[in-house]
Amino acid sequence: MNILYIPLTGYLAQWAINRFGNPMRFPARSYEHALLATHITKRPHNIAPITPITACPDLVPIVVPTIHGRDWCTYNYLPRRGYTKLIESLEWLFRMDIWSSMVGSIGSSHFSEDLDEWRKSRGISLDHLYALDKKLYRMRKDYEKSNRIILGKVYSKNRKINNTKK
Repeated sequence: MNILYIPLTGYLAQWAINRFGNPMRFPARSYEHALLATHITKRPHNIAPITPITACPDLVPIVVPTIHGRDWCTYNYLPRRGYTKLIESLEWLFRMDIWSSMVGSIGSSHFSEDLDEWRKSRGISLDHLYALDKKLYRMRKDYEKSNRIILGKVYSKNRKINNTKK
């Protein structure tokens, strides 16, 4: 099996492993599968491969898809841009999952119980409950401001959520 490792931590790592397995295996026609197929390159000579022995706990294993015309022995490296896009895609999937599951409970008296049930069903430890609560709060606040779900980073020094000119 062809395995690569990407850095994921906290609730995102636990959610991704629960959703895609350990090692993570993406569906054949998914965006994540296409990202891997696009960004897998030849390993530079000065970079040693990461093995299960040398992998730190923050690295999550991913099964690399078989890519037609590319031998795994040669094409077995995911550059920084590739794993950054992959992590961003996983973050989007996570945000869509938590929002679509919890939007009906936001503001209700049983929100905490519903969030705890969602956390348990997604394999996320109790240590991350507060972080999930804050993430949902920020998503709700952004939604109230812009009337749309914000999946990625939208804040910067000169950029606001609503890009309309006045």
